[in-house]
Amino acid sequence: MKSIANMIIDSIEEGDSYTWVVKTAPHISTCHKNVSTFYFACSQSNKLACDYKESNHPRIVRFNCHGMIVIYINIPASKIMVNLKYEILYDRSVDVTTPIEIRQEIKENIHLDPVQLRAHLSNRFDISNITMQQIRYW
Repeated sequence: MKSIANMIIDSIEEGDSYTWVVKTAPHISTCHKNVSTFYFACSQSNKLACDYKESNHPRIVRFNCHGMIVIYINIPASKIMVNLKYEILYDRSVDVTTPIEIRQEIKENIHLDPVQLRAHLSNRFDISNITMQQIRYW
């Protein structure tokens, strides 16, 4: 059932461009087999904010959006209910993923040390918005 909930969340994320994260553990019925409720929260909701130690890393911008998705799955009854709640819509976060062509180039040249790899990439692509961490990750 978790895979069904994840497929639903993937479809919602594809449609609304927001990111949803598990808020609490699913409620799995002890009385009925294959009946569960899953809870997801908007990734930028104030409700998910944690106390962080001081650092020089920028923190994610949080909003008082109260974004929540509840997915009720009842396989024996062939029933799925999705409840989506948002109080405010905010501007979506900027996509900071490494472009696929740069990822492929990194994989093909993984034998280079980080400085050589960055120089190689800068000769082929505009990497002004790509960090060393993004290069190391791939």
